[in-house]
Amino acid sequence: MEPVYGPHDGDVLERQPPRLALPAAPPRPAPAPVPAPAPPRSFWRRLIDAVIRPFRGPDDPTQTVAFTIAIIALAAKMAKADGHVSQREVAAFRRLFSVPESEEANLTRVFDIAKRSVRGYDVYARRLARMLRGRADVLERVLDALFVIAVADEGPPLESEIDYLHAVATIFGFTEAQFEQMVTQHAGNPEDEPYAVLGVHPAISDDCLKQVYRRLIRQNHPDRLLGLGVPGEFVALATERLARINVAFNQIRRIRRAS
Repeated sequence: MEPVYGPHDGDVLERQPPRLALPAAPPRPAPAPVPAPAPPRSFWRRLIDAVIRPFRGPDDPTQTVAFTIAIIALAAKMAKADGHVSQREVAAFRRLFSVPESEEANLTRVFDIAKRSVRGYDVYARRLARMLRGRADVLERVLDALFVIAVADEGPPLESEIDYLHAVATIFGFTEAQFEQMVTQHAGNPEDEPYAVLGVHPAISDDCLKQVYRRLIRQNHPDRLLGLGVPGEFVALATERLARINVAFNQIRRIRRAS
């Protein structure tokens, strides 16, 4: 199997991916052949289900082991971006990537190897960008997960963490304006940059502003995300983002009424 990790990184997970032992099927005394029950889903399949289930489609690349390893590696290296992997960051990662207790060792093994260094993150980011070309919705969810880890420690993200997020977002194909909007929505102060929160230019018309506002409300509404089966951490994140959007929109309205 072709390794995912860059040669300079020292990570060799995909050469020997973790496997779950399955019990041998007991002998069946019946003379007629009976189809054996389907084996339980693997660790990788369950992890994919938990993270990306709402965005499945035919021939979906998110159903591959390479995709799953890349997601975990980017998350682990995000935690290492400030030079130290804190318990808060590990806890945030575990909330995002929840698996049965019997499979936690597999998840921990992947994370622990990847968190040794930030080096090699671009290999995973480029692989995801290739696999998900034209799927900005999924790529944005990946960035959402990285932001959750970045803001897990108290206080705003450090410069090194913003640099990491910016580099990944650039590889994913997001513009500077889109990235600034993400930063403001996740970690900014809407009272300072209300237009940035909504991702619009200050010269936008009132009608267009309302259209953007309504679209953002629909995209981030908790009921919609719950209906899609989005993990709870993402729903909580969307709820916080929704509050920032409302504050920003109301502030812009006050400014315009006063002018």
